Amino acid sequence: MDLHAQEFSYYISQANVAGASRRDLAKCSLAYAKVKGRPSVSAVMLATPFVEAPADHSGVSRDLALFFPLLNRLRFLAQKCRADARLDLTEACSAIHAERSTSLDRIAESMIRVISQAVEGHVVFLAPGSPHMTFDEEWLVRLLDRATAKDTVSVEFLLRRRVAPRHHHAFRSIVRAVAALNR
Repeated sequence: MDLHAQEFSYYISQANVAGASRRDLAKCSLAYAKVKGRPSVSAVMLATPFVEAPADHSGVSRDLALFFPLLNRLRFLAQKCRADARLDLTEACSAIHAERSTSLDRIAESMIRVISQAVEGHVVFLAPGSPHMTFDEEWLVRLLDRATAKDTVSVEFLLRRRVAPRHHHAFRSIVRAVAALNR
């Protein structure tokens, strides 16, 4: 678990114990970030309403609703990576396989940075906490769901529908790495 995840889980556990509001915790986290002199992703996560799954599933199937925590994490990473330089798909794939202990956030960030290259187009992510999904988000969540279930036929079908043929192998390996760490 990386430092931000540990910090986030600490604040959440404190909220459950003390009954503090998320806004109070976000203020604490922002103050902590100012003292440490570094930005805090957890402060942003706490300030944003956390949505595990829509209460009425608002058009989202139940199996996809289980992936809302991961989707929110991907949405945060998409916002964080917006200004970052694009990453080459083959470089990202080789970097993931070269490192033995890679965190879910690191692999997911790589996936977010290369997804536009893989689908050869713009990918739309909604704001974190949104109870709805874009077509791109739903496709990615279905792809991760099927990769987690090790349903290779469905993974191949979903890849062939959106990913350029020359990027299939590299993007498939990144998706499998995210799915393996998300179990």
